[in-house]
Amino acid sequence: MNKRYVAARSIGITLVLALSGCGGGSGFSTATPSTPTSLANAILQAESTGAVPKLNHDNTVLGPDVNGNGIRDDIDLYIAAQPDTAAQKAALSQMAVALQASMAVDTTNRNALLAVSTKMMNGVACLFSVYTDMVGGQKSDDIEKITVNTMTRLHAYEKYNTALSGSVLSDQPGTGCGE
Repeated sequence: MNKRYVAARSIGITLVLALSGCGGGSGFSTATPSTPTSLANAILQAESTGAVPKLNHDNTVLGPDVNGNGIRDDIDLYIAAQPDTAAQKAALSQMAVALQASMAVDTTNRNALLAVSTKMMNGVACLFSVYTDMVGGQKSDDIEKITVNTMTRLHAYEKYNTALSGSVLSDQPGTGCGE
């Protein structure tokens, strides 16, 4: 399972880097009003049509969480809109909480890092217990992509991952759900 998570995380981070690195440029000079002139405009256009979820793009690490459940409000809305079962939505929420925690953790506190990494492993395990392996991996990627959707968030997430570099973690028994 850890290999799946590492592969899923690598793909998600690569996509975020590619998207974030391209946001400021302009497109072709032959653009029409319906043709986006930059990646940032393309994202805004896709969000306005509902092709992709409308996400918070502010310059904060965690973004707004009005109800205080540990999940950014736009991600809560995304999860609620999924056609998944209640157990699957709970697994998505658990993963979202873990990702938020990973970006906010004090990377100088080894105990806090290990606690968050346990949350992350449980979140991944839970996803794989309520979805097939292929779908669980895709759902993990999706939640990661929409959570780590700005350079500020990417830097915080990479700081967490760098702080864990070289750590040895072990899977816990059970599904990981609710843990």
